Amino acid sequence: LKDEYHNSTKDTMKTTNGSEESNRIDLANWEFDLMLVPEKVKFYMVATIFMSFSLEKRFNISLKCFSQFMLELENSMKVHNVVYHNFDHACDVLQTTYVFLSTMHGAKLLDSVDIFALLTASICHDLEHPGLNNAFQIKSAANLAILYNDRSVLENHHCARAFQIIRQERSNIVKNLPEHEYNDFRKIMVEAILSTDM
Repeated sequence: LKDEYHNSTKDTMKTTNGSEESNRIDLANWEFDLMLVPEKVKFYMVATIFMSFSLEKRFNISLKCFSQFMLELENSMKVHNVVYHNFDHACDVLQTTYVFLSTMHGAKLLDSVDIFALLTASICHDLEHPGLNNAFQIKSAANLAILYNDRSVLENHHCARAFQIIRQERSNIVKNLPEHEYNDFRKIMVEAILSTDM
C-alpha cells in the first residue's frame, strides 16, 4: 500500500507555484490534498498518522484490531450517505489534527494518552452524521434530540457511537489500557467531540 500511495500521488500533487513537492505524501503539510489520495489507500494514511506516534506499540494495538476499528468507522460514516460528513471529512480532520501536533509542537506538550485520544476524537467526531444540524434535530423533535435532551445532540451521538464501536471486542483499540489511562482517554475524547458543537 505504501508504494501504491507514493505512485498514485507522484505526478499529481503540486505546490502553489506548480512545481512538484519534494515529499508528495507529507501528511504534516497544510498543502496536503486528501482528494488526491485513492480510496483504497486512505486506511494506510490513517494508520501512518497513528503509528507516527508509536501508539500501536505504546497501547499494544494489533493491526487486526485497528483494521476492524477503521472498517467500523467507515461503515458508520456511510449510514446516512451524507455528501460532506463522510469518511473523507473524518480523514481530513484527522490529518489537520496531525499537522497541529507535528508541526506546531503540540505533541511535545502532551503525553501519549492525550495524543491517542485527540487523534481518535478527530476521526470519530462526526460518526453517523444525519446531514441535518442540531437546530433541525431539536425543532423537529427528532429521536436524537429526545435522547440527548436537546443538548449538543449530534455531538453526543457521534461520541456515543464512537464508544459503541470501541466497546466491541474486535474493534476495541483501548482494551489494553490500564483503567486510569482509559478514564483519561475517554474524558479527553468526550470533551474534544462535544467541543465541536459551535
